[in-house]
Amino acid sequence: EKLTGLVADLNLTTKLEYALRPLEVRQLDAVELARQAVSEVLNGGLSDAYTLTFTEAAPGTRLTVAGDPALLGRMLANLLHNSVDHNPGGCAIEVMVGPAAGGCLFTVADNGAGVAPDRLRTLNRGGPVASTQAPDPGGCDHGLGLRIVRQIVRAHRGRLSFAAASPHGLVVRVWIGAK
Repeated sequence: EKLTGLVADLNLTTKLEYALRPLEVRQLDAVELARQAVSEVLNGGLSDAYTLTFTEAAPGTRLTVAGDPALLGRMLANLLHNSVDHNPGGCAIEVMVGPAAGGCLFTVADNGAGVAPDRLRTLNRGGPVASTQAPDPGGCDHGLGLRIVRQIVRAHRGRLSFAAASPHGLVVRVWIGAK
């Protein structure tokens, strides 16, 4: 299963890198998109060592983004799995969605191991994404998850940033436009 997943990730990253997969852009409900990603992770057998919460910054406000539902869902799933995979002892993960300058801001934050300051600078400059957090004890530290996230954000003409959480952990913010 891991090998099949790795091959699928490699295929997707190649398709995104060379624009071999056309975007199926639609107007999407950003809150529902994030809720669905959280639900899938929770229903996928998430260990009790993790807590996963969802926060909507503007309850009752319809937040829309223009994007490919499968790719944006994959982006959020990859960010959630990144928090889980790189914090094997458990952590609290929060997914937040809110309005931001002509679009929507998705935030995935955890209070896990975090990322070294030099790696944060590299990530924010668009450098290699492998080994972002503590090494995965299962040896699955290939970095394709965040590479795919970056490619999906780029394909949607969005913005991506990484920051340290206080007192420790990682905060990933993704801005995607409404048009």
